[in-house]
Amino acid sequence: MVFVWIAWNSKGFREADEVSHLGYAKWAHQDLRYVVDIWGRPLVTLLWWIGAQFGPFFARLTTVLVAVSAAFAARRLVQSVRAVRHLDSADLAVACTLGLPLVSEQAASLLTEIVFASLLGWAFVFAREGRLRLAALSFGFLPLARPEGFWIGPLVACWLLQSKSIATVPPFSGSRWSLVGLLAIPIAAWWWLGVAAYAEPDWFITWWPRNWAASSIYGHGHPLLFAAFLVSVVTPWLWPFFVAGLGIAWRARHRMEIMVIVFVTVLHGVLYALGSMGSAGYPRYLVTLAPLIGGACAIGLAHVIALVTRASNSQSWRHARVMLPWVIVVIPLVMPQRGATAVATDQSWIDRAVPVVRSKLSASPGAWLIADHPWAAFALDRDPNLDAHNFSGAALELAPTGSVAMVESKFATRYGRISRGDVDSCLETCGFVRLAREAVVGDWTPAPDGDAGDPELKDFVGDVWVKVR
Repeated sequence: MVFVWIAWNSKGFREADEVSHLGYAKWAHQDLRYVVDIWGRPLVTLLWWIGAQFGPFFARLTTVLVAVSAAFAARRLVQSVRAVRHLDSADLAVACTLGLPLVSEQAASLLTEIVFASLLGWAFVFAREGRLRLAALSFGFLPLARPEGFWIGPLVACWLLQSKSIATVPPFSGSRWSLVGLLAIPIAAWWWLGVAAYAEPDWFITWWPRNWAASSIYGHGHPLLFAAFLVSVVTPWLWPFFVAGLGIAWRARHRMEIMVIVFVTVLHGVLYALGSMGSAGYPRYLVTLAPLIGGACAIGLAHVIALVTRASNSQSWRHARVMLPWVIVVIPLVMPQRGATAVATDQSWIDRAVPVVRSKLSASPGAWLIADHPWAAFALDRDPNLDAHNFSGAALELAPTGSVAMVESKFATRYGRISRGDVDSCLETCGFVRLAREAVVGDWTPAPDGDAGDPELKDFVGDVWVKVR
């Protein structure tokens, strides 16, 4: 219920990626390209498809269910660790997973990490419970949820082929190779749908996201940065219990889960250091490991508390053994975070501008909407591929008379590759006149007489321009 309340009270989005995913899901039934889009991730697009038809709140409710599912995957994983004798550690896994600060932030968002985390957690649950075909299919769907799945796939294939801890079938036998075949089915289906959508057999190369190229627009960072992020994601408070839980899991031969934690952490450090795959160096990438982290924290926490309290068999110590782990888990939840709900930041001015923009567009049939912020197309109910255009010099020049450009000092300048100083002159040269301007702290005022702020300043500024010639 807490996450439902957060979803209801979230009036905006922490990141524009959420709006893009919302738009992909909303229009997926009209254009197959939104379903198969590599950046959009087919699994999350289909997951949010129904909710997106009714608005952001209903799409977020889907994420809440996925987050709870990830927590229960952690619970089942803990139950499969034979070395764990403390039954309460399984219930603690739910709290430890949902209590991680970044998980609690994402549980009511439209970001993809928590979807990947739930799928990864259940894939390991199926593997540990001996349902290997279902496990292979679940692992195979990981690339359809996030790009980490492309890298984890070969690692998992090797594990399914030779691991003795998940099956009694001889390694590299025929039945083991059939699991690798199942692992490839989701990607093969994805490719086939892409061929149908783009009519190009090599569409996976042609439509590979431009910002996943070798050189990222987000810059570079230290390769060990994500090792430090892992501590912050777990929280320093739970870190000793996390390490203890990893040790217990390793002795219980749950080593693949630990290898995935290390692999994903190192992978993101390397990608950010190279500036590859569009890595922006966000700590939230490690939310993909939430069930594994939450499970390890729960195992270690229950074990450490049991060691501390087992010296006494008094009734009070038995109560302490039950209560202390829950007290420790609650502490990260009350630590200062970025805020419980997402607020309307750089998209709030778009909401206020919608009536003005809609009236101008309706007065000129065939006019274009030009905007880089994805919320503009969603708020105006326009298909981003068919009825809206990204901000660029070419789009401004080719746009018919009556077209409207919604320009702000963040997306248009970053992704349109136009400097802030050149935005106004570019628009004026292409025949646009400013209809209105709003600074982030100002009121929406149609056709202002004066300049509301210097675009070179860091303050957010939103403009609406209309093409008159």
